[in-house]
Amino acid sequence: MKDYLIVVVNIVEPITTIESSFHPSWEHAMQHDMNSISKNDIWTLEELPLAKWPITSKWVYKTKINAQGEVENLKVWIVVLGKLMT
Repeated sequence: MKDYLIVVVNIVEPITTIESSFHPSWEHAMQHDMNSISKNDIWTLEELPLAKWPITSKWVYKTKINAQGEVENLKVWIVVLGKLMT
């Protein structure tokens, strides 16, 4: 008979920024992503022209697990929602 090792990891990733604000590790990961965006000069904040809608965004959270079932890294990135309206 073969022996098997099963590792069950119960990690709850936040869905909203409010949920992530209760965990300093997620806040640190978000700050790291914002620093990277700022350092790489990816976007600038501009005045919204009249009769135009802003592009909305959302944070995405993902926990990276290594082969031993331990948390290796917390990944956070910001994504654009919806479509551009002209």
